[in-house]
Amino acid sequence: MAEKKNITEDVSRDNFIGAAIISGNSDILIADEAVYSFLGAAQAVAVKDYIHPRDKAMFEEHLKNCSDKKTVFLCRCKRYDGEYAQISFAMYSKDVDGKPCISIDMYDVIYLTRQYEGFIANNKIFNALITMSDKIFFRYAPETKHMYVYNGRDTVFNGSMELYRKTMTEQGCVSPDSLHAFSQMCDDIEKAKGDGFCRIETNFFNNENDKTFYPTVVNFAAIENNSQVKYIVGMFAGNAMGSTADSYTSNRSNLDPLTGLLNKKAIKDYALESLAKAAKNSSIVTFVMIDLDNFKTINDTYGHMFGDETLVSVARVMNEAVGDRGVVGRIGGDEFFIVLTGFEDGNASIRPLIRSIRSHVEWCFKNKLDDIKVTCSVGTSTFPADAQNYDDLFKLADHCLYVAKSKGRDRFIIYTKEIHGSLEEIISSGTVIQMANFVSEADKSRHLLSVIQRFNNAAEYDVQQVVLKKVMLELLYYYDIDAVQYCPKDEKNPAFEVSNHKLGLGRALIELYDGYSAELNNKNYLTIGNYENAKVEHPALYGCMKDNDIYSMMVVADVSDKGEVHGVFAVSTYKRYQKWASFDINMLLIICRLMERFVR
Repeated sequence: MAEKKNITEDVSRDNFIGAAIISGNSDILIADEAVYSFLGAAQAVAVKDYIHPRDKAMFEEHLKNCSDKKTVFLCRCKRYDGEYAQISFAMYSKDVDGKPCISIDMYDVIYLTRQYEGFIANNKIFNALITMSDKIFFRYAPETKHMYVYNGRDTVFNGSMELYRKTMTEQGCVSPDSLHAFSQMCDDIEKAKGDGFCRIETNFFNNENDKTFYPTVVNFAAIENNSQVKYIVGMFAGNAMGSTADSYTSNRSNLDPLTGLLNKKAIKDYALESLAKAAKNSSIVTFVMIDLDNFKTINDTYGHMFGDETLVSVARVMNEAVGDRGVVGRIGGDEFFIVLTGFEDGNASIRPLIRSIRSHVEWCFKNKLDDIKVTCSVGTSTFPADAQNYDDLFKLADHCLYVAKSKGRDRFIIYTKEIHGSLEEIISSGTVIQMANFVSEADKSRHLLSVIQRFNNAAEYDVQQVVLKKVMLELLYYYDIDAVQYCPKDEKNPAFEVSNHKLGLGRALIELYDGYSAELNNKNYLTIGNYENAKVEHPALYGCMKDNDIYSMMVVADVSDKGEVHGVFAVSTYKRYQKWASFDINMLLIICRLMERFVR
């Protein structure tokens, strides 16, 4: 993931949106979760597609001239709500795994004043909440070695760190067994090492007559200014006020020994407790099931030691992404279970989180493994909207994970009753309702060999047409699509078509490829997972897709060796979205190339 760097003096970090690493054509290779949320992107996209038409030439000029020297410029960029915001881009080139890429930091300059006003209001709210809190807070200044401790209403201690150590020890505020941990904590704070966490036993929260020591969780973090630590701020939380998550993760018996995540029993107990609290508080809990794709191949190819390293890296990615919004557990070899409790607006916020996890998992191993792409499949369900108890929620999330696997892996599926059916229907069917005919990559490879053989053996025109029609029908089954068609350049209607629905694309497909559209990078194909993504760049195609309920599409140009466009192939889905897997794209491109000589 691109690191957040210091920026020029005229741009404030208060309005920082997020960081991303992009290609020379502005395709997002990896990005912060906040970048996906700001753009409202459902998948990896090209940043320039979101730039205002009048600013696009300038943006592309900066891309073209990008160097290792950071440049800062303003462009209007479309947000998730369709409105354009004035964005400051800090751009510079960098090598990633030996390949030239471009790093960008995005800053929202138009709302800086509003953000500042919001900061002042939030600061007042924060101070009021501290006043009402029973936790104990502290602030340490490394420059003056001054320690200030307060409980929101009263000052607990105000003096040097040396005096604080002595006072807490001599007054018996820390248990004898925790004195070493307390001393180490004070050392870490004094050295301004940065963020820290420890558990000690204290009587900080007791009344005057109670001298019993209770578990106390201590969290602290560094506050920097101009790359120098100005303060260490932290909080003491007594056992009664510690979070449910802390009580689980701080107990070693609850942890998976390899990854440090919660083990299978602990994550289930945490999920049950979270559901019970949510039922009382009318809050939301989301189950997220994650499975690594082709993990057995990684183990078989590189050995179990590397496989273990892979699991540890993936666990770290998930923990960092989830943060304090939930807890991550490992429930099997390469299976993970996340319980989210910090998303009260439901799926709208969960989608960017899952996208971020998936992209960072892939990025961890990008260009490090030969011919193996580390990806993950995800399934989710939510309480109380989808089910009312643990077992049913788990089954629904697991079902959606299976759907993601069945559809080609490397994707996420959020449970929707209207699409996936009720739990009773899922159980009674004994399999996935939407994907009863699951086709593996091996099956698709065997089918490709069969297509090549049949096309090579089809010498006569009549035989060629029969084979062509049969292959197009087979594509519906093998790639879970609803239509395949070929539109010649000089005709308004498809010359060849097999479909489960009526298409009305007309000339929009040909117009899309006339003159080699620059945004296609001369790849001569385009994938659209959601027709809304075509609204700006391909309005004619967007209108046709919307009017005919064609939600997803892949189009391939039939181009001669001389660069002449003869026509366009189109494969599409009807009233359902499709994430086009890399394997499927490559296979369909080959088959379309094979069909070219039979359709001209």
